[in-house]
Order: sequence, then C-alpha cells, then structure tokens
Amino acid sequence: MYSTCLFCNKELGSNEVIENFPIGRRLVYDEAKGRLWVVCRRFEKWNLTPLEERWEAIEECERFFRDTPPSEIDQADPTTFFGSHSQRPCQTVDAPILYR
Repeated sequence: MYSTCLFCNKELGSNEVIENFPIGRRLVYDEAKGRLWVVCRRFEKWNLTPLEERWEAIEECERFFRDTPPSEIDQADPTTFFGSHSQRPCQTVDAPILYR
C-alpha cells in the first residue's frame, strides 16, 4: 500500500474512518466499477489504489455513505464530511471526502 502521491510524492495522510484502507484523508470510490482513489490534497490528483486492497474498503465506504443522514449531504455538492475525513459518492463516473 502506498502512502505518497504518485504525481508529487506528497504524503497522502491517514484516516481512522475506513478501517480497511487507512491511507488518505480524501477518498473517492465507484462501487459499480470497483475503483477506489486517494485524492492528493496538494494538486487534487486522483491516485488509483491497488486492486487487491480496494474491495473491502469500497464496501465499507458504501456502508458509511448509506448510513449518513441525507441532511448531512449537500444536494448541490454531495460531499459529506466525517470529522476531518470525507467521502463522496461517484454516480457512475464520479470522501475523510469520500466520493462514490
């Protein structure tokens, strides 16, 4: 599991929200396509995670997002903040910001 950005080598940080993937302060996922990215806070570059490390983390991200009350999700920008971490769902193409 990498801990630095593939583009700028800056530390990606850590999180305590997604136990199956403790790397990254901002996560983006696409459950339908089985993809999980860690977003670099410096340049907003998306770092695709290794295949073998993403499945359980994606399931955990989806459960976490579904358990979030709708009142905590901004309809214009469905970014949900979980403490200092975030997640955001990706609708088909599109963390803690968790993206789905």
